[in-house]
Amino acid sequence: MNKIIIHLENLLLLFLCLFFYFQSDYPIVLFIILFFVPDISIAAYFINKKIGKIVYNFFHSYSLPFLLLTINLIAEINLLLTAIALIWIAHIALDRTLGMGLKEEHFKKTHLQNLS
Repeated sequence: MNKIIIHLENLLLLFLCLFFYFQSDYPIVLFIILFFVPDISIAAYFINKKIGKIVYNFFHSYSLPFLLLTINLIAEINLLLTAIALIWIAHIALDRTLGMGLKEEHFKKTHLQNLS
């Protein structure tokens, strides 16, 4: 049951990000170009498994994009940063909705697999 709740929460977050992104009239092309950028972090696995896991989890944790979004919404530094943060959060939310979570000891083992 917990796993279903996590998937539904992330699906809702994905829809919220899409709603706010497109309500703000950010370019669709920017969304398409940047949506899969966090997946480039998979390349760190070519160095070794430990570094790959750290880099992948860094780019697939909600902490950094939410921090970027919060700081930018408060300080109004640049609207592009808000767009990037929304795209980044949407990417993570889609991954989590599909069951892909933060990596554990190897690439195919994630934190979501531990949920019942």
